[in-house]
Amino acid sequence: MDEFDYEEFEFFVSGEAIPYEFQSTALPVSTTETSSNTGVQKYSTRFMVYRPKNPEDFNGIAIVEWTNVSAQFDIPLDLIWAHPFAFKHGYMYITVSAQEAGICGQKFDTGVCSPTSLKSWNAERYESLEHPGDDYSFDIFSQVIQAVRQTTNVELLDNYPDIEYVIAVGQSQSAGRLSGYLCNGADTAAQVVDGFIGDDDARIGTQCLPRVPNIQLWSEYAARPVESTSSENLEIWMTPGAPHEDKWQSLFEVEFSGANNLGAEPSVSAEELRETAGNWGQEGVVEGAGSTACLPEGNAYQKRYIFNTALHALTQWITTGLKPPTAPPIDFNPTATVGNTFSAHPGSYNLDEHGNALGGMRLPFMDVPVATYIGVTCSLFGKSIPFSLAKNMTLYESEDDYISKLSAAVNKAVEDGVLLREDAEDMMRRACAFPVVGGELTSCPEVNAQSYYD
Repeated sequence: MDEFDYEEFEFFVSGEAIPYEFQSTALPVSTTETSSNTGVQKYSTRFMVYRPKNPEDFNGIAIVEWTNVSAQFDIPLDLIWAHPFAFKHGYMYITVSAQEAGICGQKFDTGVCSPTSLKSWNAERYESLEHPGDDYSFDIFSQVIQAVRQTTNVELLDNYPDIEYVIAVGQSQSAGRLSGYLCNGADTAAQVVDGFIGDDDARIGTQCLPRVPNIQLWSEYAARPVESTSSENLEIWMTPGAPHEDKWQSLFEVEFSGANNLGAEPSVSAEELRETAGNWGQEGVVEGAGSTACLPEGNAYQKRYIFNTALHALTQWITTGLKPPTAPPIDFNPTATVGNTFSAHPGSYNLDEHGNALGGMRLPFMDVPVATYIGVTCSLFGKSIPFSLAKNMTLYESEDDYISKLSAAVNKAVEDGVLLREDAEDMMRRACAFPVVGGELTSCPEVNAQSYYD
């Protein structure tokens, strides 16, 4: 927090919620019954707020993340990717414990909360929290946003400037929950969100026309054939090479979320981790590269670049009306579809001569490659295999040749709205720091393209 001049708060919130079915276009169930499965139920949960210490640095936009609970405790997965960009640009970031597992975890019919859940992790602090079940998570999510958007609720955010726009985000199962939220009546009833980013929704999909702008990010793991990647209020960006969870996210989870849950301190600072986790294979062949081992940090694809672009693109869309660029789909292999069912595996996509999937929204290092990126192997984590020095020397005549080709691809990505200028500069800085063919680099060119968003 101090690095970005941000501050962190935790709030408890209580109320009464109504249930919604997970994936349905039906209206919500709303009765006065108080049974365990239907009708209005009381709840008490928590949410976290990260905001600039100086209110003048707040840009008026709150990103609200539906925290992921697949591991039976809250993990703000999109915050892991987005925190440098969001904090640099003055967003408020709010994480909501919307689901029961974040409060108590899986009881397995024992009546005892799982050890990693909030109520077990700190029983005294979180004793008052109670969750009636995930059917109520949709209304709880709405009510938290309503609370922070109320201009009369000055005590909650300490006379902080009003939130003008809300962007809801979620990754994996949380993206799936947001898809349900969009289509089951909860969003229509509350209308408190101005735009959505569904990040790798585990192929659940949005089964309705979104009320407000919505960008869906699909890695190789989540991508599937669709009739169109663009429609009213919806853009689908498929990212070839990307796994469900990449090296950056995995390392931050281990060092911060996981370590914190076990009561341990991270072994490195966030700043140091960003520097080492932010490379995509251009730093050279690492120990074990090309092995058959599956490691959580196995794919060095940098999905954070795409997520940052999505945040900025959605911000422009909801504030100025500028629609994001439309991306082509990944080039699917027809044999991967059996009947109406698409199966994601290493043979699902047509590949180039380097083993990288064709089509989709492409980061520059996919077209000026120094590695093969496989997003649909090793479960959620995928794998990247840096090229050998010998292979790099067959692709690039010199360091200047590699950097010149990458620079051209980077500038085109900025023009096309795939890459933000600041991330383009970060990419060029990292590329120029590591020789890929073992020679001298004459100069590192600046990014000079006009951005799609300018």
